[in-house]
Amino acid sequence: MSRLFISHSSQDKEAVHAFVEFLVLGMGIPREDIFCTSLSGTLPAGQFFIERIRAALQDCRQVLCFLTPNYLKSVSCVAELGAAWIQTSKIIPLLVPPMQYSDFNNTPLLGMQMLRLDRADLMDLYDQLCVCQVAKSGRTAEFDRQLKAYLQHIDQPQLKPSLIAPDAYGYYRVKIISIRSTPPQYRCYKLESPLQLQEKMAPGESHWIFFKAGMYEDLAVGDTVAVLVGSTKLHKFPDIGYARNIYPDELKKLSSSF
Repeated sequence: MSRLFISHSSQDKEAVHAFVEFLVLGMGIPREDIFCTSLSGTLPAGQFFIERIRAALQDCRQVLCFLTPNYLKSVSCVAELGAAWIQTSKIIPLLVPPMQYSDFNNTPLLGMQMLRLDRADLMDLYDQLCVCQVAKSGRTAEFDRQLKAYLQHIDQPQLKPSLIAPDAYGYYRVKIISIRSTPPQYRCYKLESPLQLQEKMAPGESHWIFFKAGMYEDLAVGDTVAVLVGSTKLHKFPDIGYARNIYPDELKKLSSSF
């Protein structure tokens, strides 16, 4: 029986491999105790993989969901999430930047406590996996060493979300991916990727166009806009973490994906 099932998108294979190495080296979880379809040998040739996955979900002690933009686009991942949700005591949702709590408003994870890829939450993850006897306790020094190395690895520029650069006239062209609930006199829209600004980014920072109702045309998910930035302000919210409001000097809708 695999003790830990890692639900993830195959598009995130490299990031998942690095995370598994952290689990093995830092938490002392035997590689054979981890069911991860991106690892060699997890799905042996000649077996029906759907049945193998279903059995692993039912028999494991914990299901760790490696939540990325690719995860929500994967039919298989959403199916695994639904199957794991039936056994909610098993689920540990792990938010991978640039994902935010609000990205899961229309999923079974709505309202469920999630962990982030930061030092405090990864320490919490280790404690949880020790309690259910998936990880080995008493590895404080080695865990701290591997945690530091893993955090340095995921802080590499190529692993961060790509930034949207302005064009020659200073306009950023970017897609709207969600709408935040606000008082009726305001509008707030999440951008697909953060903008390339002079300000230093906070961990997991997301960018949101914010303006008073009536200043510009109301937008919808899937709209592509051209925005000329006037000013910005960074906030930290309990549900979406660090979020930077983008106050536009100009805003034009270019197209819609629908």
